[in-house]
Amino acid sequence: MITLVLFLWLFQTIFLSVFYERYQIKTINNIALEIYNTSSSDLDTTLTNIVYNNNVCIELLDKDGKGKGYNLLSSACLLGRENSDIEKYKNTIIESGEDLKGIKLVNPDYDSNAILYGIKVGGKYVFVFSMLENVDKTTSLLNGQMVYIIIITIIIA
Repeated sequence: MITLVLFLWLFQTIFLSVFYERYQIKTINNIALEIYNTSSSDLDTTLTNIVYNNNVCIELLDKDGKGKGYNLLSSACLLGRENSDIEKYKNTIIESGEDLKGIKLVNPDYDSNAILYGIKVGGKYVFVFSMLENVDKTTSLLNGQMVYIIIITIIIA
């Protein structure tokens, strides 16, 4: 019984943030693949649906560098505003020549991890930005609950 409680504690406090971040990155990778596999004629509809169904913001740049934004007014979004760091990351993605490229970065507004994904679709670039949510508060809550679970387990045992 104590071993079970220890495993529960270990996974909830130690590994939760690692597993959750991997889950979020996998979700963004799947979004990038969905965009990459979209035809140019359906791109606007696809981007609108992705923004609606996921907590991301998207910027679409045409060959001339003119952009169209999707959910850029989100408080955590760095796209669509004057930010030299984000421009540097976008240029790095474009200059890499890769059709799909993700960069993990730190959002200076919140001092937390984020991911910027660049996807080349036709002659355009789609940039997807998402925060990698921090689960430290959740972990703290779970640690508090574990104390009660341990006490109840000891009483029952």
